[in-house]
Amino acid sequence: YVFGSYEVFEDTNLASELPGLIADAKDRIESDAFAIGSGTAAPFGVVTSTTAITASRVSPTTGGTFTAASIADVYRTTAALDPRHRAKSTHVANYAVYNLIRQMSSGGAGSAFWANFGSNVPEQLLGRPLYESSTMASAMTTGSNILLTGNFENYVIFDRIGMTIEYIPNVVGANFRPTGQRGWFATWRVGADVTDANAFRVLKL
Repeated sequence: YVFGSYEVFEDTNLASELPGLIADAKDRIESDAFAIGSGTAAPFGVVTSTTAITASRVSPTTGGTFTAASIADVYRTTAALDPRHRAKSTHVANYAVYNLIRQMSSGGAGSAFWANFGSNVPEQLLGRPLYESSTMASAMTTGSNILLTGNFENYVIFDRIGMTIEYIPNVVGANFRPTGQRGWFATWRVGADVTDANAFRVLKL
């Protein structure tokens, strides 16, 4: 819901910029929800659904710890995937986690571990694509879910119709009188969840 005074809409180009601003807000809200959404008034996030299953959690070699020396934990997370999903798997983590993993590669793991092809070709971790999620945990503390690996063909997102934006020509107050403001109300329906528990693994500290 976005609103502003008559003067704001008369003296600025806010009205023409609103569709882009609302679309950007929708993208950011969904990005968070698809990662860690609780399933209550929001989609089930892929991390949320995966960590709800004990067998889908991978514990680190040293509990509550993830450092530049934790290279074995990255291998173990990928190895824990069902073989039929491993070939189609993708890695997702916070940028802070990837920074640590890059240090593992420079420490002697070599290009087979973290492949940086250059020339705008996407980087790969253990031969599989990687993507950033700023919503996933960045703190290397006990209980943090820091690295997700899985086959996203088994994470289903369902959109109902799409976004609807309604224009409110006059906003009214508690006394039902116009407040001298206009507004826009944006709504949409979306749900998501993991469809195969064996398709994902999460490294949980």
